[in-house]
Order: sequence, then C-alpha cells, then structure tokens
Amino acid sequence: MADRPTSHEPPRTLLQAAGALAFLAGASGIVGVVATTVHAAWFAVGFEAMVALSGLMGAMVAFGRFRESPAAAILYVAGAIFVAAFWSWIGAGRALGGVSLTPLLMGRAVVCAALAAVSGVLTIGPGHVVWAFRRVALGAVLVAAPTAGLAVLTLSAPARAAIAALHPVPLAALGALAFIAAVGMLSSGAQLLIGTFFPSDDEQPASAPAQASPVRAPTPAPRSLEPTASATNPEQATILPPR
Repeated sequence: MADRPTSHEPPRTLLQAAGALAFLAGASGIVGVVATTVHAAWFAVGFEAMVALSGLMGAMVAFGRFRESPAAAILYVAGAIFVAAFWSWIGAGRALGGVSLTPLLMGRAVVCAALAAVSGVLTIGPGHVVWAFRRVALGAVLVAAPTAGLAVLTLSAPARAAIAALHPVPLAALGALAFIAAVGMLSSGAQLLIGTFFPSDDEQPASAPAQASPVRAPTPAPRSLEPTASATNPEQATILPPR
C-alpha cells in the first residue's frame, strides 16, 4: 500500500492564499475590460473578461467551493488566466495607449505560477513538499538540457556551421549518441515530473516511522477486602488492608 495518504483535508491557509491570488488576477481583468473598451481594443476585451471570470471563480475556492477537488480547480483557473492573458496581450498589440502590456503579462504569469504551485502542494500533500521539489528540480533539468541544446543548434548559425564542417562519420556517431542521450534525458525527466503528482507504488515518498509506545508492566489488581475469622472466636473478623 502507498505510504502517502491519498486524501487529506486541504490546509485552509493554502486555499485562502490561492483565493487571494485568483481575486487579484480577476481584479486586473476587470480593469483590463474597462481599459480595452476605452481604447477600442475589441479583440482583447473578451479575453480580459475571461481573465476576470476565471479569477473570480478561483477566489471562490477560499470560500469552500469545489471541495471535491480544490487542487484541480486551482490548476484549471491558473491555466485559463494565463491563456486568456496571453491572447489579450496579443490582441491589444502588446501595448495599450502607448503603455507596454508586457509587465502586466509577466505579473499575471507569476500569479498563475503561484497558483499552480499551490495546486501541486495540495495534490502531493503539505508534508512531502521537499520530496516533490527535488523530483521537480531534477526532472526540469533533465528536460531543459536537451531542449536548450536543440534550441542552440536551431537558432545559432555558428553552431550549425561547426556541425556542418565535421566529417560525416564522426558526425553520424555524435548524432546517434546525442539522440540516445536526449531521448533518455527527456523520458527520465518526464517520468520524474509526472510521477511527482501521479506516483506509482514504488515512487511514493517514505513516511516517517511511527514511534512505538513504551511497553508498560501490567498493574496488579488490588486485593479485595477479605474477612478472616479468628481461630478462637469465629464471630470476630479482621479486615486485611490491600497490599
């Protein structure tokens, strides 16, 4: 059986933090609806309205809504806010009234990342945050390394020129090794990332061993008060005190 509990009562503090962050994003969406309407950025108005509605729905988590799965609700809200904010940024032409909207997009992205982090903590349980952080960090490195290498080869002209200057035989050998290494790193990183939130039985974090209660010697039962008859006078009786 898994050592980690499959269900637990979500901490009220995390739910309130998620609700506050979502409300902040929703408030920015309401302001965005007004601003895009004033500047006639009609393509962005609808997406700002989606940001506002998603944020207000996420704020309802702090008031006890979505009790069945608050982690999933928070994650969906974070995704909806980020996607709507991105397309609003595109629809407004990345600026509104001569003011760049990129800082606003970055701020909303930070809020969405924080909401996703809260969702992750609620999913894995507050007692296993360090275990999850190590797995996520290692998985991110394993995924990012081959991705960054591929990006350098694709976007860097000097790198492409250096590879093209190699002899075909070592080039083929290096390509095969790089491909095998990239596939191995990507698969291992993906397994770590996915297994953090959907672990199998052998990936569960080890729980702290329960402390055994000290064994106590059984307490002897007190002797009952027994009357004893005197040898010379049976009518006299002595009460023995308990030992």
